Amino acid sequence: MTPDSPSYCHDCGEFGVDAELHCFDGSDVDPIRVDAIVRECIALERQVAERGEYPPRRLHELRRVLAGISDRRAVPALINGARCDSPQVRQACMKSLGFTEDRGGIGVLAEALSDVDDDVYRAAAVGLARIGGAAIEVLRSHLPDRTPDVPVSFALAWCKDPAAIDGLLAAAVQDNGDMWPNPVIALQELGDRRVLPRLCAHLTDLVDQAIALGAHENPGHWRMRPIVTLLAVLRD
Repeated sequence: MTPDSPSYCHDCGEFGVDAELHCFDGSDVDPIRVDAIVRECIALERQVAERGEYPPRRLHELRRVLAGISDRRAVPALINGARCDSPQVRQACMKSLGFTEDRGGIGVLAEALSDVDDDVYRAAAVGLARIGGAAIEVLRSHLPDRTPDVPVSFALAWCKDPAAIDGLLAAAVQDNGDMWPNPVIALQELGDRRVLPRLCAHLTDLVDQAIALGAHENPGHWRMRPIVTLLAVLRD
C-alpha cells in the first residue's frame, strides 16, 4: 500500500481500511467530495438492506463523517442526501445541515419534521434550532410534539423561545408523578419570566390534585415530588 492508495490518510500518514476518513475535517471540505460520500453512503445502506448484511466498518465511518460536516458549501449535497430513502443517511444529513447554520437548509429540515422516522424527526428539530432565526417559526408550527421526548420543545427552549413551555411542562411530569429532569433543566435554562404564569398554573393544578388525594399530609407522597421540583424552578 502506498500514499497513492485510497486507504492512505495524507494528514496523519496512516494506512489501512478507511484511513482517508480518519482526519476528515467537516469545517473545510470540497463539496464534490461530500457529494461522493453521500452517494457511497446511500449505496452501502441499500446494499446492507437488500442483502440483510451487518453494516460494514466503512459504512459506520461514512455515517460518522456525514454527520459532522459544517462547511456551508456542502449544503446542496447534504440536501440531496436528506431526501434519500435511507433513514440513517437522512438523519446524518439533518445533523450536518444544522452544523452549517445555513438558512438554505431550512426547507428540507422543515420537511423532515414530518419524516416517518422518529430519529430523523429529532435530528431535524435540533438542526433547525442550530440555524435559529426564521427556523424558529418552523419549529413553532410543529407543536405539539409528536413524540414523548418533545424534541421540538427542547429545540425551542435552546432558542430561548417561550413556545417551548407547554411541551416541556407536559413532558416533565411522568405518569407515576416522578419528574423527568431534562425538561425541568430546560425550563430553568429558558430564563424567560413569561414561563412563571404557566408554571404557577401547572403547579396549582398539581397542588389541587394532591389535596384531593390527601397527599399534602404526607411530604413523601409521590404526588408531592413534582410540586417540590417545580417550586425549585420558580425559586431559581
